[in-house]
Amino acid sequence: MSSYRFLALGRRSVTLAVMSLDVFMIVSSSSLVEEIWANPQLDQSFTAALRQVYHPTDQSALAYHLALLPYFFCEMHGGSYEQALPIVTAWNLLRHSARLLDNIEDGHHIVTQDQMAVDLNLSTGLLFTVGLVLDSLETYGVSSAAARDVRRTFYFALLQTCAGQHVDLSNSSPSLEDSWQIAAAKSGIGTGAVCWAGGRIVCSDQDTLVQYRQFGYNLGLLDQIHDDLADLAVTETGQSDLRAAVRHTLPIAYALTVLPGAQRDQLRYLLQTSHAELAQEALARQLIIKSGAALYLMTQAKLYHQQATNLLKTMYASHETKSKLQQLLDKFVLF
Repeated sequence: MSSYRFLALGRRSVTLAVMSLDVFMIVSSSSLVEEIWANPQLDQSFTAALRQVYHPTDQSALAYHLALLPYFFCEMHGGSYEQALPIVTAWNLLRHSARLLDNIEDGHHIVTQDQMAVDLNLSTGLLFTVGLVLDSLETYGVSSAAARDVRRTFYFALLQTCAGQHVDLSNSSPSLEDSWQIAAAKSGIGTGAVCWAGGRIVCSDQDTLVQYRQFGYNLGLLDQIHDDLADLAVTETGQSDLRAAVRHTLPIAYALTVLPGAQRDQLRYLLQTSHAELAQEALARQLIIKSGAALYLMTQAKLYHQQATNLLKTMYASHETKSKLQQLLDKFVLF
């Protein structure tokens, strides 16, 4: 048993008296990562750089609640926060790694090719840390069978996410249907796997676990829609996937599907030049909104929200846990 784990278990009652369990789990997640990065065989300049890009306590309220997602499904079956801790930690490492990769793809905050290579390497470092974190599942009270299933599910979901990213990068003109499939692979499948994993560490009933996966799938697509709609409301000083003009988000795919030929050609031109001209980006955004893309995506979001809500109603869980998950769902449809 590690010195940190002894501290967490021995002082749990004292610690929880001064902070909520949610906050305690985020702090504990950071400590678990620190145990790995404190290894003297690792170059300290590298671990210092990793700490600069991994800061799980510095998040918006929405991201903060998403960070605890696996624990909610563990809690439904009486699982402890200790059992859920490695999965919560792995989930947050993955989210930070994905954010780095997205910034590289979109051209956000990248000033040189060297910095791009540095960030790509840091993202890889976070991913390998995930593997080491998941290796500790048994140490935290998870059975060997459940731990094996969780690791296999995590790694396969990562492959599916990478496959979705590959299609996104290699298809320069995806259809609307293609764009939904990409969103499902990059957001829906991964979030579904995380909800499944949170339940699997204490539950083996397949029908129940399928429910959790479906709930997470809907939640992941809500998250993707939320991000894409945020691009349509971004200020001139903010970062935008429209400005990056390197991939077709759902609003762009919708607009290119429904706009008449001349406006479709105009939108393509505006997107190609938006990286250099803010005025072009603003015109592209106006044209996308005019196409009805925002209304379309808000309607789709309500459908995914309703499907997830219906699944939640059938789950056997405490009122408190259901309330937390419902509040999380509701945050995605309050545009």
